Amino acid sequence: MTEDEVMEFLANEGYRPNRDGDYVIFKAESWLYGIDVDKEDHDFFRLQFPNFWELESDEEIAKGYAIANEVTDKIKGVKVIIQENKVFATVEIFFVNKENIEQALNRCIRAVQTAAAKFASAMTTSHANEDQANERKAK
Repeated sequence: MTEDEVMEFLANEGYRPNRDGDYVIFKAESWLYGIDVDKEDHDFFRLQFPNFWELESDEEIAKGYAIANEVTDKIKGVKVIIQENKVFATVEIFFVNKENIEQALNRCIRAVQTAAAKFASAMTTSHANEDQANERKAK
């Protein structure tokens, strides 16, 4: 799909897309998403859920990588990526015609949302477990 086709499709689906560099950005359920439009490959589609989590320490970054690998392994089609200290979820697919991507967009959004929720839950649970362990050690 071309950038104009992505913009038109999103507008027809009720989203309010904008251009931001190489991305078409839009909000769904209060979250910001980006679609990477490859000008050389119109059969490629990448949906990104950028910066949904920020890692604040070296220890948290190490945990983040482990959890990102686990979530990527368990959620179909999604990659959870850490760049510097920011966590992204992406879905990358190839399609034959634009009708395929139109049918898949909502599923892609749900997939990256699920991945982000699982990542956040694992990070939060990990912190809670550590706090409990530290409390037991202190006693």
